[in-house]
Amino acid sequence: MNLLRIDAWQHPYYGLRPEETNCELPSLNALSNAAIPINRLPTELMVEIFSVVQMDEARELEMRWLSIPRVCRRWYWIAATTPDLWRWLYATSSLNYMKTCLVRSKDRTVSVVTGSTWIVPSALQLVSPQFHRVRHLQLAVGRRDAPVLNVILGSRMSVLEALEVTVIKTLLDTSEMVMEFYPERFPVLSELHLVGVHLLPSGVLRQLKVLSIHDWFGMSPGLTLDALSSILRELTNVERLTLCDIICHDHETPPAPSIAPDIYLPKLKAFTLDSLTSVMKHVLSALSIPPSARVVIRRAADSATESTEELSAQGVRVVLPVNRSSLPILSNITKASLGILESEHTIQGSAPPTVEGEDGGSFLCSLETPEYYDGPPLLLDDFVDVFRHAPLEALHITVDVNLAASIDWRTALVSFPYLRELTVSGTTEDGTADPIFSALDPENAPPSTSSVLCPRLRTLRIEGFGLAADAFLAAARRCLARRRDVLGDPDALAELSFGVHPDGDAEP
Repeated sequence: MNLLRIDAWQHPYYGLRPEETNCELPSLNALSNAAIPINRLPTELMVEIFSVVQMDEARELEMRWLSIPRVCRRWYWIAATTPDLWRWLYATSSLNYMKTCLVRSKDRTVSVVTGSTWIVPSALQLVSPQFHRVRHLQLAVGRRDAPVLNVILGSRMSVLEALEVTVIKTLLDTSEMVMEFYPERFPVLSELHLVGVHLLPSGVLRQLKVLSIHDWFGMSPGLTLDALSSILRELTNVERLTLCDIICHDHETPPAPSIAPDIYLPKLKAFTLDSLTSVMKHVLSALSIPPSARVVIRRAADSATESTEELSAQGVRVVLPVNRSSLPILSNITKASLGILESEHTIQGSAPPTVEGEDGGSFLCSLETPEYYDGPPLLLDDFVDVFRHAPLEALHITVDVNLAASIDWRTALVSFPYLRELTVSGTTEDGTADPIFSALDPENAPPSTSSVLCPRLRTLRIEGFGLAADAFLAAARRCLARRRDVLGDPDALAELSFGVHPDGDAEP
């Protein structure tokens, strides 16, 4: 019997010469790998593991998963013969991987993603004979690649569900790239993301469940606010809608706002809006948003688009229309938060779940103030105005402590008689929370008003202020004793907590 040993040239053999051993090594390795526990897993489970690794890398256009088939012969065989592992076609610096995917995916539907503008024409030329099985297409093109988009628009893509097109523009570009979709060519298109592309109204819009439009620059006379309204009017089935950086040709002279919203999107679940103030007001005046939708409205004010006078007078109201019937969510908010910071003013609220257990909708409005802004601080006036009809039960206010003393807390909180929980968080260890207790103290109530502010208040939390312990506790005792005397023990505060820094100490 021949024994396994290592000779002077480090060649293992079973009675074989070294040159013969080299030929036998692959077979020996395969036999050895077959005994490894992971290779005893079923092929279907191995495919699932490979798929998870793929999806973790998909967003970064990485193809590190290709190192997996190189581990052993069995893994290579599983990967190479499983069409579902080759359904994502990436074109970055080369088309080799895309060519391999087209062959190995066989008759499966595929997703095509391009990472560079220069490779798009070649990639589409390669994929065009297989357009009938492209279900997701993501392209980044330059202004000179308009013929590339015409190839897409002129082709029938019977299984295309999602399309993402980003047009890379330069400062010299003076025209808009326009796309118009026809239902007979895109019968199942349901998700559309466009950056730097002007979309024309068409029957395809009624199919969409997701629409995202970014970067309209309003250079063409056809890009008007009314044209934008025409697009919105067609979105009868949309569930997620995003409009960002939309500049219409007539944004400086907008048409008179509608008396009441005349566009209703019954299936809308999520709406994000971030654009010029005139555009935002026009959209919110015309569009009625279901109360169960998640609404996000953002605005970064700058010298080119906003005046500091309007900013200081209106706060987040600067982006909202006078008639807010398009936002019924504002009347359903029961839980809200407010951020009063030097760089950003944020109002957020949510409604309770429905009887069926579904989400009750939410609202977030954020105004980023410019660095040069030196006007009056944005305090609570806009928050009170926006939520004046809301039955608020819980409120969390985050405030720069140097602004806390400037807030008229009684005037702000008197609008919310149903409030049961109030949390005020300071951003530093300095400042005082005495004005909060002074507002809640019945003795300080004006004669013409109710003596007890927020009579249903049961939980009060003060956090993040650095206070002298003796003065702080004295103010708290006076306030709580007087509220107890007026309301009686059953209606007094049930929970009072402090997260303060006594005497400036670092420990609360």
